[in-house]
Amino acid sequence: MGFDTYLRFIVMLVLVIDMIAFIAWLVRRLGLLNRIAPGSNISGGKRRLTVIESCTV
Repeated sequence: MGFDTYLRFIVMLVLVIDMIAFIAWLVRRLGLLNRIAPGSNISGGKRRLTVIESCTV
């Protein structure tokens, strides 16, 4: 395996991560999250999970 194989791998990895980030940004921008996961509110709202009690060990 030469340098070109490693370079191709890095370029494709960056491309895939960029596509995932772009799709996540697009879903948030267009407000499609409520269609995908009803009841989820990223821009605020009441959180469903809270810390009730904590103790140190």
